[in-house]
Amino acid sequence: MAKTNKIFKALNEAALERYSVVRNEVEKAQREIASGEYVPDEKEIRDFAEREQKQTKIDVQTRRPRTKALVGLDERQIGETRDYLSIEFFEAGLHAARSVGRISRMGGAMTGTGVLVGHDVVLTNNHVLQSAAEARASEFDLDFEENRFGAAKRSRHFELDPDRFFMTHKDLDFSFVAVQPHSDIDAPLGEFGWHALIREQGKIRLGDPVNLIHHPLGQTKSVTVHNSNFLYLVETKDLSDFCWYSSDTEPGSSGAPVFNNRWEIVALHHRSIPKQRDDGLFEAVSGEPLTEDDLRRRPERAVWIANEGIRVSRIVPALEEAEFKTASQRALRDELVKLWTRANAGEVIGQEWHRGVPPLETSPPDQADLLRVHRTRRQLRIEIDLD
Repeated sequence: MAKTNKIFKALNEAALERYSVVRNEVEKAQREIASGEYVPDEKEIRDFAEREQKQTKIDVQTRRPRTKALVGLDERQIGETRDYLSIEFFEAGLHAARSVGRISRMGGAMTGTGVLVGHDVVLTNNHVLQSAAEARASEFDLDFEENRFGAAKRSRHFELDPDRFFMTHKDLDFSFVAVQPHSDIDAPLGEFGWHALIREQGKIRLGDPVNLIHHPLGQTKSVTVHNSNFLYLVETKDLSDFCWYSSDTEPGSSGAPVFNNRWEIVALHHRSIPKQRDDGLFEAVSGEPLTEDDLRRRPERAVWIANEGIRVSRIVPALEEAEFKTASQRALRDELVKLWTRANAGEVIGQEWHRGVPPLETSPPDQADLLRVHRTRRQLRIEIDLD
């Protein structure tokens, strides 16, 4: 507990210090986005347009020609942004969600969220998995989600394999760890696909919607899409690794991928920012002052004003520059980066999780993960439904 409190204090202080620098700009962006008055700067528009042009060339190869537009005056866009999307946004989102899972301690303790970023490598926060030892004592749970239509999904529990690959970065709060290729019921990891981490900038503009897939409170998989906008980033040296957005999260969301509307990962979520008063205390919903201990014990009492994530364009070079003790881990890192940087990465992703993921066979409903007993590395799993 003392270690957890120390980590919380350090992360909170660092995030608050960063936010104090950008607070006025973030709040200004929130007001302008809410009123529809936000206008991106020229560089932001240019970078986004260049990347959109390139991605459109990829998209055209897999799409039918558009029909001729109808001419009329009876239907028109309302406001500054066009807020309708292709219906395949939902289909692509469901595929994107398959490779997002819960990271939990063996024995059932909740820790956070992770996402597959290669054939058998998961990305999460450093404060979720700080060491290889913690990774050995954890697992990656996929298909832990509700399914109102059809048979209930059965969760797949995959052991982590830090001896094969583990890399963590405390300052940028991320960890990569290998995953065993088969689950506790022998389900292949390859069925769930993966996401490329795209080093290139221009994936999103300030004010654009962002979508988070996560396991809030360690519960079944959720998605945040409403009232969820990309608020701010800055290119100054000390702050350029981070970005801010308005998405709702909870404990357990740490390590969640932050997606643009193409379902490309633009950031790794890592913490929320509480509203701080001029006297250094925090503000409660009731207007009362809160101490740091109050905030830690009863976070629901506080006013939360933004979320902070680590930019993917900063995670990739940090991994490229990392030192590894073994040749096998260096080779796996090189293979991973090469996979992300292959020409037409969008097509690679499409082949892996958009076209290449077969539907899982239906199976009996999985019992709630309320009691799980593990014995050594070969697991004896006992599950009890308390409903």
